[in-house]
Amino acid sequence: MVKKFFMPRTAIFLIVYAGVLGLPFYVYFLGHKFVSLIFAILLASFGPIVYSLLRGQSEKKVLDEQHKYQMTLLEASKRLSRLKSEEEVSQIIVKIVYAAMSLKNNAIYLRRGDVFKLIKKMGDEGNFVDEFSSQHSVIRSAMSFGTYVVCELDQKARGRSPNLTETRAFFSDHTGSIVVPITYDETLLALLILGEKENNTAFSHNDINALN
Repeated sequence: MVKKFFMPRTAIFLIVYAGVLGLPFYVYFLGHKFVSLIFAILLASFGPIVYSLLRGQSEKKVLDEQHKYQMTLLEASKRLSRLKSEEEVSQIIVKIVYAAMSLKNNAIYLRRGDVFKLIKKMGDEGNFVDEFSSQHSVIRSAMSFGTYVVCELDQKARGRSPNLTETRAFFSDHTGSIVVPITYDETLLALLILGEKENNTAFSHNDINALN
């Protein structure tokens, strides 16, 4: 699979202008004063062009991702409107997220009384438990903090909640990169757990926003 390149605007700006400003100074300190002047003139002319091209590619990547999510959600809304049971809706949700985000695996749990039972999983087997009790740290963390990225739990856990530390420990032995609670009127109805992406890239802010 070909990996697409993406950088935020700030990173693009710093990289381009580090070269634009740094290279002439470097050549100057090597003793080539006239050459450094030529470099400064050329880079000052072409630097903004390079920046604009890279920024355009970066923004196109973001727009392509947003369009992909929008089309997926539009198709999902059409399909969900024809479904009647919670289980049918849950199975469609897990399939759509799996395909839209190109995941290795994911799973959805539906509330059944005091437990959340595994309803559907996609992709490779992974290490998903069959159910969570309503008092499990994974459930309590989702109720307290909403959607969370598992690898960022250590930062959130500092002085805030022992649930997060327990949740991080749980996912060290089980599949899960992002946990998404599905609620209605502040009641937790289901839990969606996402595994890693198929191409092993990190989840972007656009990914997180699409899940919220």
